[in-house]
Amino acid sequence: MSFNSDALRELLSKSDRELWMTLRIIAAKSGVSLPEAQPSEAEMTRLRSAFSGAANHSYEEAARLLQAYRKGKGTP
Repeated sequence: MSFNSDALRELLSKSDRELWMTLRIIAAKSGVSLPEAQPSEAEMTRLRSAFSGAANHSYEEAARLLQAYRKGKGTP
């Protein structure tokens, strides 16, 4: 299953705080627990960058990206 590019654009247009809250909710529904504390501005920029090309990726790849962040490795 692929991302809906309109929904992804809307998601990425959110503030860092709103984006992180939304990512935490999405991750939790997939069984991934992300930290409550919002990442630094630099990390949020890296996450946005990684997700900006996600229209060509699957949900599984996005889950892998979030899983890597959760483990403290930052974005791949």
